[in-house]
Amino acid sequence: MKPDSLKLVDMLSLDDEITGCRPLSRAWGDEEIFLDRWGQYDQVFNARPKGSLSSQELFQPESAGTFLLLRSEHVGKIIDALRQHVDELQVTTTEQLETLEKWKSLSLATHRHLVAYIFNHAVPEDPPAPVVKTKDKQPWTITVKTRNLQFILLLLLGLLVIPLGLLVFLNALLKGQPAPMSIGLALLLIFGVVLWLFRRAYVRSVKYFSDEGLVRNDGHKFSWIELSRVVDKIKINRVTQVKSVWRTEIEFKNGQSAWLLPLKIVNYAEVYDLVRKLPCEHTEVKY
Repeated sequence: MKPDSLKLVDMLSLDDEITGCRPLSRAWGDEEIFLDRWGQYDQVFNARPKGSLSSQELFQPESAGTFLLLRSEHVGKIIDALRQHVDELQVTTTEQLETLEKWKSLSLATHRHLVAYIFNHAVPEDPPAPVVKTKDKQPWTITVKTRNLQFILLLLLGLLVIPLGLLVFLNALLKGQPAPMSIGLALLLIFGVVLWLFRRAYVRSVKYFSDEGLVRNDGHKFSWIELSRVVDKIKINRVTQVKSVWRTEIEFKNGQSAWLLPLKIVNYAEVYDLVRKLPCEHTEVKY
């Protein structure tokens, strides 16, 4: 697992990207400095640094505690801690320490730049994690409540098609009639395809949202820090020209996605209100 790291942040670009619901890209500097353990959060700070800014305060409730924006005096403490063990450093180089000194001076000279402390491993519990928990910022979850109607219809279809298909196939097999055998196999194959599509939609659908990310029905977890974009797959009625969303795909940087199927969701208004506020690109694709 990667150690925690530091990056220089342009606050003007960061503000533009957050307010414009775009992925964080221009705001982050190209250079990332990984830290030896002596310069990591739980070694340097015994409480959240005063004046620091948590990612939860930028994105709440869509994100929580994945990075912390530090001021020059906070960066200075990290530099001092690393310099005390300069002969033992294995991750941070002396050249990078000089870069940190420049970042410290830059953040002191102008409020436009801060230094992001990125938690690449679990946020420490002791000392306290860099998240201020108030009445308005408690951990939260939203469960996607689904209707059972589709499952019931699938079950009824199976109870009808499977016996019928087997009966037709076996009867034709005993009589040596290829044509009815094909019909029986076709019935079973069609039900198999329907069952596969149903299962595919189920495992890829969102089970619940939380302040850290979301979890699909197959147990796969996604973090908000890896969020890429939200895509609404839409249909347009040819007669009324009314546009409707038949599937929403929440995409992540690893190329995977999680689905929301409006017709299957009981609390769709609550769920979609959260999704439309996600700080990323939102787009529509006609199906």
